[in-house]
Amino acid sequence: MRPGALAIYGLLALTRSVGLAASRPDLVVSWQPVPAGLAGALAARRARCGHAVRTCGPELTPAWGRLPFASAALRPGTAAILREAGVVVAKSEAERVLARKLTHRPVVLIPNAVAASFFGPDRRLPGGQAVTKLITVCQLEPHKGLRQLLGALAGGELAGRCRLSVVGDGSQRVALTALARSSGVDAEFAGRIPHGELPDVYAAHDAFVLASSLESCSNAVLEAMAAGLPVIGPASAVADLVEDGTSGILAAGTGEQALRAAIARFLSAPGRMAAMGAAARHAARQHSPEKLIADYRELVRIMCGT
Repeated sequence: MRPGALAIYGLLALTRSVGLAASRPDLVVSWQPVPAGLAGALAARRARCGHAVRTCGPELTPAWGRLPFASAALRPGTAAILREAGVVVAKSEAERVLARKLTHRPVVLIPNAVAASFFGPDRRLPGGQAVTKLITVCQLEPHKGLRQLLGALAGGELAGRCRLSVVGDGSQRVALTALARSSGVDAEFAGRIPHGELPDVYAAHDAFVLASSLESCSNAVLEAMAAGLPVIGPASAVADLVEDGTSGILAAGTGEQALRAAIARFLSAPGRMAAMGAAARHAARQHSPEKLIADYRELVRIMCGT
């Protein structure tokens, strides 16, 4: 979000906090620390009720988002809001660790959920085909690691063995398209695709690959797993969702060599692809909307003493 839009959104949130407090809630839940958490804190104070804040990764560390300077500037405010809250909700273990560095309040883990629409028919990956179809869905920004991913696919043992579909848009799209072309990587940049069309897009591929160094219970990863795709990515980004060798392959790092080695490991076991896809789908089923709702109901019950 751009600074101007963030400021406008913040003013709207603060204005609405007055009306929220007037409704006399039993609990205020803010979906991210800034600016929603500030509005929530004011509303909770005026209503004299509890306040829970759900963390947002980029606000916890500058290394997480595409605007590191903005993240660094917001961090003191984020810390103050988390310290003020009665409880903090994190979406992943990585977020929980970072949040605990900013507050002594309880930090509970409630991961994201994946919609039932992404669970299509069971797929049987053919394995052993000449070209493996990889897909990644992300912002085309530096922190998503797409330059390293394209470098990993260029030349060497992966040359000609993979076709990459890139879904998403961002400031790096033109440069990344040119890099793929000059490196000889078979890559298609599809731009943004309506969310409702993504299940069919995932189903047309063999595996999902993510090159980010940090993620927080990635929605894209969950959606791909629900569609039956094994996931390849750095352990620092996807280890909370992916079991190495079972539902995907974890890379030891985010550099080209680490990503290349992880993709090569996946390609070296074509007989395991179908089993990995089934395991990925099973893992995604543990992240149902019903479980998410139940987790938040339990949080409300505990905080409201009901």
